[in-house]
Amino acid sequence: TSAPQSTSPGQSQEGSGDSSPGRPRSTPPSAVPSASASTPATSAPKDSGTPRCASAGMRLVLGRGDVGAGNIHYSLVFTNTSGRTCVLSGYPGVSHLAGDGAQIGAPAKREGGAGSSVRLAPGAKAHSEVHTLNGGVGGPCRAKGELLRVYPPGSREAMTTRAGDFRVCGDTFTVTTLSAGAGPS
Repeated sequence: TSAPQSTSPGQSQEGSGDSSPGRPRSTPPSAVPSASASTPATSAPKDSGTPRCASAGMRLVLGRGDVGAGNIHYSLVFTNTSGRTCVLSGYPGVSHLAGDGAQIGAPAKREGGAGSSVRLAPGAKAHSEVHTLNGGVGGPCRAKGELLRVYPPGSREAMTTRAGDFRVCGDTFTVTTLSAGAGPS
């Protein structure tokens, strides 16, 4: 397995999915073209007085796949890189992208209960689990992509991270609500 890699909004990495000729490399990931929007509809956090975490103040990393009984779970880890405490609450919107920015299949569906608000002090982490099946279990796999586009709960600004060995198989692509910490993978 490969080491997790990430990009933050406003930063580009080689192969970040922005292949438009003449476009500066600092184009935000939200400018990556897509076949359909996957912004989640979530309500504002109920943690009064604490602002919602913004994409620009976070870093996103995809953890290694945790395989078991034909299922694969990946942690999407959000780290608060801003200098202030903020709140995340709900489900992120997750789409799988080809290297040219085209969306591969439908975005992830929500799995599990709604959860509760997660307060993130500067440097603190929250995670969500992305679930798919191991290749050959329950059906064919989609084309292998290069990126995941992720909308933090309640945000219209996307973040991207390299997909590594992630691939949607068996038509199973779900995401859980956010929880505190970096998660199991």
